[in-house]
Amino acid sequence: MAQIHDLKILPEYYTAVEKGVKTYELRFDDRNYAVGDMLILREWENGQYTGRRLTVLITHILKDFVGLTDGWAVLSIKKQEAKSVKKSNLGNLHRGVACNRTLYPTIGNFYRV
Repeated sequence: MAQIHDLKILPEYYTAVEKGVKTYELRFDDRNYAVGDMLILREWENGQYTGRRLTVLITHILKDFVGLTDGWAVLSIKKQEAKSVKKSNLGNLHRGVACNRTLYPTIGNFYRV
């Protein structure tokens, strides 16, 4: 079942994902990431959240690969536009939520996940 992971991301990486230049995340796989999971990337600077966030979809996972440290994974990601995150998708994801219960804005509405 797909999950939603709420993650911190530094400003230089946030901007690269936002611009579409960075299409992967290198993460320690302590959350059992899976293709189809959504990541909420929340910009983190000077020990606090800036308020900016992006939603991305995991499209591929590379792990257990020569040269990649044990326990780490490269997550291929695709940025999701707010209008493409439908209530029905969030409804399917809410059962496996791996983040704090937070309100996320989508399509001008708010859905609790």
